[in-house]
Amino acid sequence: MSKPSYHDLHITTKDIKRTSIFDLPFNVLVICTRTGGWEVWDTHGGVNLFNYTLLGGEYDEERPLRLDINGETIVDSFGVDKSA
Repeated sequence: MSKPSYHDLHITTKDIKRTSIFDLPFNVLVICTRTGGWEVWDTHGGVNLFNYTLLGGEYDEERPLRLDINGETIVDSFGVDKSA
């Protein structure tokens, strides 16, 4: 079995059905930071961060995010109970 590559990463948001990152536009950016966790952004093809649009985030209640590599979940904020 070969090691996973970015081609094996699948993204799911409220507006994106489960799709391989390889099949999404080049302007889709996946990042993970210590402060924001996993996030997926639409860069609109530009470099100005102020024009980016958040498509889904690990901690964003309005825009949940699921990332998986060939079915193995990395993050899933769909249906997370925030009252716990």
